[in-house]
Amino acid sequence: MISAPSVPSVLVNLFIAVFNWNTTLNFTTYKSEVVSLGGQDIIYVGWPGSGFINTSIQVVKPGYALGSFYLIPWNGVYSQDDPNLGFKAGDNNYTDVDGNKSIGYEDRVISGNAIPKFLFGWNNDLTWKNLSMNIFIQGSQGNKIFNGTYAAIAAPSSDIKYPTLAESANYWTKTNTGSEWADPASKTGRNYVESSHYLQDGSYVRLKNISLSYAFTRKMIGFGDIRLSISAQNALTITKYKGFDPEADTMGNSDISQGIDMGAYPNPRTFTIGLNAKF
Repeated sequence: MISAPSVPSVLVNLFIAVFNWNTTLNFTTYKSEVVSLGGQDIIYVGWPGSGFINTSIQVVKPGYALGSFYLIPWNGVYSQDDPNLGFKAGDNNYTDVDGNKSIGYEDRVISGNAIPKFLFGWNNDLTWKNLSMNIFIQGSQGNKIFNGTYAAIAAPSSDIKYPTLAESANYWTKTNTGSEWADPASKTGRNYVESSHYLQDGSYVRLKNISLSYAFTRKMIGFGDIRLSISAQNALTITKYKGFDPEADTMGNSDISQGIDMGAYPNPRTFTIGLNAKF
């Protein structure tokens, strides 16, 4: 029989005595629903005012949450001709919601909303002897973001004739029929920015802050108390969102219009080294 070496209980108790871990977990979930507009059926909002977006892409509507997106449903790219709507293979495939055999803003529908299903924050303070560490992780799950910045470099429009997004260079051709990007040379195709094509998952998990410090006491160095520290903010973000920052929002903190990214300034990633001395 082979037995593993045991750790003396004295050493275990000594480690626990000098190690301390305080953790706090916050979890928030909420639901929003518009009950009444005082006789109105719908209020159009979510129009950033740029020439790039030509109509409202969010609405306030009874029965739906605040921050609801109002977009033309996008179904990918046609793999074959559609004689009913006059589109060819390689054109963007939009849903003719009202059945009038044409695609336009009248085909917009509720397409998700900017309110997350839940938010969370997890804060950890760890100390061992003179060494201290703080780790703060936050996240958002279930919210949508209209990525206008992504659309601006991907979709040909009256303002942008030549897309510069690297992904869109892999557009549909007869030998590349699986692409999500329509044939830019098509004479029958339409490119609606105000569609669900540019509505993306805004969920994320972010290492919001991490810091490490060590305290040199007067007893250790003989002439004072010195604390050295290093910290990083927004050091790591895990997300499927294709914009610069899933927290960025051009519309600010508006309740009725949020989750629109038209080049909003992202939270910077910063690194800090600190020295605190007392003599």
